[in-house]
Amino acid sequence: MNLLTIKQNISRYILERSCPRGGFCFYRLDEPNPQDTYHALAALHLLHVPYHNEQTIQYLQSLQHGDGTYESLTQTYFILLSLKFLGSRPLHAPAGGIEVLANRILSFTSIHDDTPRSLFHALYQLVALYEEMKFDWRENQRESITQLLLAHHNRDGGFGIESSNLLSTFPAVAALRLLDHPLASARIEPFLRSCEHPVFGFTGKPETSLYFLEYLHAGLALCDEMSLRPTYGQACASFMYQCQNDSGGFARASLGIATIENTCLAVHGITILEQMGIL
Repeated sequence: MNLLTIKQNISRYILERSCPRGGFCFYRLDEPNPQDTYHALAALHLLHVPYHNEQTIQYLQSLQHGDGTYESLTQTYFILLSLKFLGSRPLHAPAGGIEVLANRILSFTSIHDDTPRSLFHALYQLVALYEEMKFDWRENQRESITQLLLAHHNRDGGFGIESSNLLSTFPAVAALRLLDHPLASARIEPFLRSCEHPVFGFTGKPETSLYFLEYLHAGLALCDEMSLRPTYGQACASFMYQCQNDSGGFARASLGIATIENTCLAVHGITILEQMGIL
């Protein structure tokens, strides 16, 4: 199957999961959610498939509270970036609510020693929101986030709470680079190379035998972030294609159930491999 057909099948899979009331739902009921909606729009954007739907805009706008806040940082990230894909804006100014979320995250991590594993994703989403929405940082916030991330930069070059792993390293590196921290590729590359595999492209951490789409995506995204090439580019492509099922969507493994989120990860991985000239 050629790459054009693969992309056409992906587009069909995503568009078939749009909801009558607006938004997207991977199990094809009229029950949209921000996560599926964001990943659907992000994938369509990468595929250069035009999509504009007033019901989706209205659905996303309806999820904001009257004071401009949302339920969580993750929901804020999904909704605001989805609206940006659609060329629209929220009904109420969101900056104040995001500042509350930023203070909550920074105060929690400074008080508790048992830092949550989701820290890296939360900090990346926070930094990406500020950068994408052009919000102004409060005094010392950028420095606090930078130091918090660097506190979990391990000797092997990766990031992680108990040990380094790709799912923590990619968002940490991406956040630091958005914060203009001069993190050299040479400091990250040893860990990245230790996660490479000649058959599956990437593992989640060194010397492990689990291979899933999210690990492959994190490895490729980290390569892209640090201007590095994967050693086993064709293996990356081969394993990724194995994760696509008859629906046109992608699962996290060859025999799994396709989801919009995994399909978005695959589209991003395919885009990176194309840009590198591997596909």
